Order: sequence, then C-alpha cells, then structure tokens
Amino acid sequence: MSQKSMAGAVEARCPKGCKPFQADVWSLINASSDPELKELVMSGELNLLICPACGTSFYQEVPVVYADPELELLAFLFPHSFEKNREALTAKMMEDYKLLEPGLADKTEFGTGPEIFFGTESLKEFLEKETDKEDEANVIKFLAEEAGLKTLRVRAAMARKISAPAHIPFEGNSADRGTIKKGVEKLIKKNPALVLLSGFQERLRKMTDEDLLKILPRK
Repeated sequence: MSQKSMAGAVEARCPKGCKPFQADVWSLINASSDPELKELVMSGELNLLICPACGTSFYQEVPVVYADPELELLAFLFPHSFEKNREALTAKMMEDYKLLEPGLADKTEFGTGPEIFFGTESLKEFLEKETDKEDEANVIKFLAEEAGLKTLRVRAAMARKISAPAHIPFEGNSADRGTIKKGVEKLIKKNPALVLLSGFQERLRKMTDEDLLKILPRK
C-alpha cells in the first residue's frame, strides 16, 4: 500500500468538561511503514489523549483506516457508538475502498476486500489472534524441517478464510491432497497441541479440489 500513515488535528473535549484543546489523532495507519502504530493498537492506546487541564485520559473517537499488508488486512475501524449504523457504514466502507484501490501496489494485497470493526478493542483482539496463529505457523515450519517435511506458505487472507495455518506441511517434492494429508498427519502425531493444524486436518477431508487449488502454489 502506497499511502502513508496520516494524523490530523481535532478539537478534543475532555469528558469532565474542561476547556477543549487541539490534539493530533490518527485517521490512517499503514502498519507496514509504521509498525509502532500497530503497537499502539495492540496496546489499546490508539488515539488515547490526556487532558492538559485535569490529566484525565480518554479516547478521541474518530474513524480510522488500518492497513496491514503483511496480514492482507484493510480494516475500517469505527467507534462503538457507530455500530447501530453498521449497514450504512458497510456500504460507505466499500465506496471508500474503491477510492483507495488506485493506491494499492497489488490489487490482491488485501485479499477479498476490507473488513469492518467497531471499537479499538475488537481490532486489538483480532490482531492478537492473528499473532497467535503466526506463532503456531512458525512452530509448524520448525517441526516440519525437523521431520524432513516441506511447507507451503498460504496467503494470509486465504488462511483466514479457510481457518488454516500460514504454513502447511507436505511430504515429498510437490504439494497435493495426498502429500498434504500425510504431512499434516505426521506433524500432528509429533505434536498433538497444534490446534490450528488439527482443525485444518478436519477441514481438509471435506475440502473440494477447487478449494484446495486456491491454497496451492502456482506452477
């Protein structure tokens, strides 16, 4: 994504009724170019202000566009109070996405399109789950190497769609239903605590060839 993170000045109003003051808040975050802003989201401190008069901390509720190319995630984050207008905001989100598309280096870098969140906590929880998934994916890759298996990397958006780990093990030189099945079984036997991989094993049994082709590397 070519857009840089952006902040703008707003007139902030302390919940205790102090005199309004000017403050900068983030409206667009590119987690790739500004990872420290992703940390603000993860710590729950995004757009957290402190009143200069009384020292009260509070959130400035403004819509935020959050882009995380590594996760293939484009999120439109709205305050909790906006959720009652979810339908209208979802339609507006898709309109805004069309305006952002020309700035995308790769039209597929955000998977199937934007996602909507209400409240920073909901985005924070989502990112924490993605971090946990990546941790398991790295364990899978490590154990696969130990077991003499290879792994294929699944694009982040597709991994979310089919609830698969980002690294899928397979046995042999090429990935297909049979070699993936053997690789998955071998790793689960080696480490039954691989929850995400165990879930994928169940889905693999029901997955159509068309679905499977979507995760296989292009030849």
